[in-house]
Amino acid sequence: MRATHQWTFGDGGFSLDRNPIHVFARPGVYPVTLTFEDGVDRAAATHLITVDGSAVAQPALALDAPEEISFTVRRPESRDVYGIPPALDPHMLRFTARAWAQTPDVKQVVVKNLGGGKLAGCQASSASDWPSVEPSRGGEILSVRVTMPKPNPGLYFATVSVSCPGALNSPQAFRILLDARQDAPPAEVMVDDDDAGFYATPFFWVGHRFKFWRQKGYRDFYRTNGGRTDPTEFVRFTPNLRPGKYEVSFLEQTPFGLYPGTRFRVVVKHRHGTETLWVEPDRTRRLGEFEFDAGTAGYVQLYAAEATGHVLADAVRFKPLR
Repeated sequence: MRATHQWTFGDGGFSLDRNPIHVFARPGVYPVTLTFEDGVDRAAATHLITVDGSAVAQPALALDAPEEISFTVRRPESRDVYGIPPALDPHMLRFTARAWAQTPDVKQVVVKNLGGGKLAGCQASSASDWPSVEPSRGGEILSVRVTMPKPNPGLYFATVSVSCPGALNSPQAFRILLDARQDAPPAEVMVDDDDAGFYATPFFWVGHRFKFWRQKGYRDFYRTNGGRTDPTEFVRFTPNLRPGKYEVSFLEQTPFGLYPGTRFRVVVKHRHGTETLWVEPDRTRRLGEFEFDAGTAGYVQLYAAEATGHVLADAVRFKPLR
């Protein structure tokens, strides 16, 4: 993998150029972040940019993928923690494939107009032949499908360029990472808050060793919202599964019993869509039974918004049902 310069502009815009030119469609304060990745290490730096003036009349191209964490637009008030590298490369679709499941689920990228007028004639292209990008009839949705390019395991990268004639900030790009594997995941899968399949919105969730969170959880550590109910904060547990039906639950080691009456929202993404649950984990740890496709298409997401008590992000078990 060659070194990459990845710019996000705080408005949904993205660039892989070393020295990009970007037009902001309307005034505001924008966090501009450069993420540098060399295949071994990843580092990032952010500066706030204040933009004055009138909104532009021309169309302005941007891309979004609501299901993908790496497309989340950073809030201006977010701050970096010194010495902690960014968890993900921005604007990256991630797929997992195996020899017996070579075509993962289709993912979607949304073509957005941040300016005035209307986007027209948008086209998507890639120099790699293993991803397929199909626009919807109106061109607002790009369906991205990948097929394992060869039976050899490894990481495969591709870049997709999206261009709209006459639009500001055209072309835009997004990247694809395909993790091709030959091994089979275990029958029962546990995702802990220290695993690669865990993600927490940065600079919000705190470790239980602070304040009065003294009781240990699974593997001796968990994170908490501290009773705060910020509407944008969440954690996600993404398992790597065999296809099938699973019982999904929180672990007994997570000390939800310390906070009777805790209630929070959970979204489960499974084979047939998404399901929203309101859970009271001091009463039951069981979230339900769900079917999942092979790989990493499904997830369990916990939200701080409208929660009562303390949301504890510790571990989720996916137990297969025979």
